Amino acid sequence: MMILIFSCLKSFAEDNFEMYKKDDLVSNIDGLIDEYSSIKTVKINTYSQVVQNPFNYRGESDLSGEFGLVLYKNDLIIFGKVRDNIPLYQTREKPINPKWWKITYGADGVCFLLSKSEKKEDINKIILNFESQGLNPVIVLDKFPDEKSETSSGKLVVKKTQDGYTFEARIPIQELSDGLFNRDFYIEIIVYDMDGDETTYKVMALKSRVEADLEKPSKWLKMIVKK
Repeated sequence: MMILIFSCLKSFAEDNFEMYKKDDLVSNIDGLIDEYSSIKTVKINTYSQVVQNPFNYRGESDLSGEFGLVLYKNDLIIFGKVRDNIPLYQTREKPINPKWWKITYGADGVCFLLSKSEKKEDINKIILNFESQGLNPVIVLDKFPDEKSETSSGKLVVKKTQDGYTFEARIPIQELSDGLFNRDFYIEIIVYDMDGDETTYKVMALKSRVEADLEKPSKWLKMIVKK
């Protein structure tokens, strides 16, 4: 059994991930991420990583997280641990808003952006819609340039913790761009947070420092595929 693991070998401030091979990991999609304890993760946990409404940020206990990716057989698995003082807040079934809204995602959520080139049209957007309190979470996929949302046939499980939540998701590779994992590619991770009404909204990102960078793969981290 062969599992390919994406691991951050340096801090988030560096420019590259690396992908290496590992064949001794068993992954269960249950929202519990103990099986990934040996894998190094990337962190979103500083004020400089707040890309929208930094005046709402109150520190790591308010919002921060660690995230990782695993390519297993024909699936992409993404997982994370998020600290959030008011976790899994969501009052709307469909929190995704049009771009022209100041609040593009009106709930707590996580989004992974992957692109095989620096072109905007190659971006794959994986949105983890946790639903209210994580009871019926779904994975939503967007592809540029049409950005037509589709629900993934994969699986997402969320578990509340004492200081936030953990999540684990499986997405069939065939639902993403062809050849995405055949070469080096770019990655960005976004965390959305609401603690009440719209005035509490904030957004953090792994590498981007302004909102415009979220559509520019050249500003993200680069995933180095080790042959």
